[in-house]
Amino acid sequence: MKHLRILLAAGVLACAPLAALATTTTGTLTVSATVNPSCTVGSSNALNFGSIIPSVGDLGSGSISFNCSSGAPYTVALDGGQNYTNARYMKGTITGTLLAYMLYQDAGHATSWGNGIFNGNLLDATGTGAAQMVGVFGETGGQSVPADTYSDIVTITVTF
Repeated sequence: MKHLRILLAAGVLACAPLAALATTTTGTLTVSATVNPSCTVGSSNALNFGSIIPSVGDLGSGSISFNCSSGAPYTVALDGGQNYTNARYMKGTITGTLLAYMLYQDAGHATSWGNGIFNGNLLDATGTGAAQMVGVFGETGGQSVPADTYSDIVTITVTF
């Protein structure tokens, strides 16, 4: 029994220096992320001239929404549409007749919308991280075309 007590005491003493020798060390972990600029074209409110008198000309308006990363610069272009030949045209669904129209960036019709090819009027803006609305204003005028339903599709291009 005496030897057992001595062995137990020796075992306890042998373990004691190990606790006294415990140390710590530190290191670092690098955490990073890259946020690439992004833009999406959201909903658009169609530009609908409604029922018009083509010889007089009519006005219409619509809008496009964009959501671009906060601080990301972007440029918006509107192409000439599906029926472009030296101007934008809506095409009659029955007669195939073309009805010319213009698109503008402002309600006063001072700045036309372009695509950088047939005119250079692009919209330059900076993203906010939230949806931004942009107006599209249209005008027809001084034409003699038959009764029909006229339409065109314009492609929106956002470069960021």
